[in-house]
Amino acid sequence: MNTPGKEYEKFVSYYEDQLRVNRLYINTIVLDELLYVCRSKYNIPYENTFEFVETMVLLFSNIIPLFLKIIFS
Repeated sequence: MNTPGKEYEKFVSYYEDQLRVNRLYINTIVLDELLYVCRSKYNIPYENTFEFVETMVLLFSNIIPLFLKIIFS
């Protein structure tokens, strides 16, 4: 029987496996929005948000520059 706990464990396990195998890419605008929302809506200090980004987000992701030039040959 699928209980909420088992479903949650399957969900977490799936995404942990994905992060081990694949790399997450985020745009700088996403980070900007994260800073804005954390500060304006939840009144979280910038220092805490930066610490979260450095310790949790950047470990599993690459940041895509705002203007990424793609060259096709």
